[in-house]
Amino acid sequence: MSFRKNILVSYSSQIVSVICSFLASILATRMLGDKGQGEYALYINFILLSTLVIGIGLPAAIVHFIASGKLAKNKLFSLILLILGIGFFVRSLFMLLFHGSTMLQILLPDVVLSSSIWMVFLILHLVFITTNAFLSSILQAENKFHHAGYITILGTSTILLLYALKYYFNVFAELQILSWLIISMVFSASLQIIFYLFEIFKIDKNYFSFTSVKLSTFKPLLQFAFLAFATNLIQFFSLRMDIWFVHFYHGKELTGVYALAVSLSQLIWLLPSALQAVLFTFISTHSDQYLNLTKTLQSTKQIALYAILAGLGGYLLSFYLVVPLFGNAFQASIQCIGILLIGIIPFCLSMPISGYFVASGRVRFNLFSAIIGFVICLIADILLIPQYGIQGAAYASVISYLSTVIFLGSKFYKFLQLNTYFRNL
Repeated sequence: MSFRKNILVSYSSQIVSVICSFLASILATRMLGDKGQGEYALYINFILLSTLVIGIGLPAAIVHFIASGKLAKNKLFSLILLILGIGFFVRSLFMLLFHGSTMLQILLPDVVLSSSIWMVFLILHLVFITTNAFLSSILQAENKFHHAGYITILGTSTILLLYALKYYFNVFAELQILSWLIISMVFSASLQIIFYLFEIFKIDKNYFSFTSVKLSTFKPLLQFAFLAFATNLIQFFSLRMDIWFVHFYHGKELTGVYALAVSLSQLIWLLPSALQAVLFTFISTHSDQYLNLTKTLQSTKQIALYAILAGLGGYLLSFYLVVPLFGNAFQASIQCIGILLIGIIPFCLSMPISGYFVASGRVRFNLFSAIIGFVICLIADILLIPQYGIQGAAYASVISYLSTVIFLGSKFYKFLQLNTYFRNL
């Protein structure tokens, strides 16, 4: 499938997924209210952070090494199972050691801490989500974006259906709302695993060959993965740690209001991230430096136009949709959305550029940009959130986003100018 068709397929599937996710978020917020939304945000934050840690950057490494032909397919599943096993053990040990501690009370909602059953669901969710990330990366490396797309749609539409059952029919009335949402997400993730495995089996049965694993064999892949992991982990804290600061200083109600603003404003990232995935695979499979730079520049220009239109359109719609859809308690989200978009719109431009740097073996630039963004965001969060609340959190994020974009953009421009100069000699 061509580059343009892959982008079209990814865009189409992301649009459907965005619609399903948006409708599901409306139902969830209506059921939870502002305080419940705050607990929901804590749970999602913990899931995202934990899966990032368990995955240790392997999804990006898998795409690059399979697409470039540097990794034998018959060894991959053995490595994935080993990593999942280690991650499951470490996560379970962490939960056991810190059970009842203040740390978990800050990081997790009360319902998860109330019973060991919900801890089990949490761990299962982590394992399923991490597995899906690994399996999705295989389809991406194989250029099967249409297969990955319909599985993504399957996951988001399943969650929407299950949320709707609770909202309209109050199924299992004895269960708390957040408990039902957690069960829905776990079921959706488990269903996606089945379809991922089915599609991968059709593509190449060699993936299901299990061999003995020596980590030394995978040293180049693990080195690549570690750099990607360090970058993603630091960037995660830059993008999400304000949720914890708001929760610590201002409680669950304002956390819910701010979390809604963040989730709605970041919806415009889904299409740039789809392009980033296609571009990453394309560059991993092509060695022509000038072609890769040109393709990245072209993608960045397209993203710039989209981001401006989507951001401005989204902000205008927020005045008419947030309160009617989510309730009066979320009125303050509108102002935060406007502030956040000042940084989120430019940040879209960094996505194809960061994809280029990873696929071309220059992950260190993404790492440096993540460190810069993290340090700036941390300082701004400490200075602004205690006094200015969720507006301060939004401004802190904007400063972090802009610093990241400026660093990556300047590095990419230098590479483009240098490559153009030598090409014209």
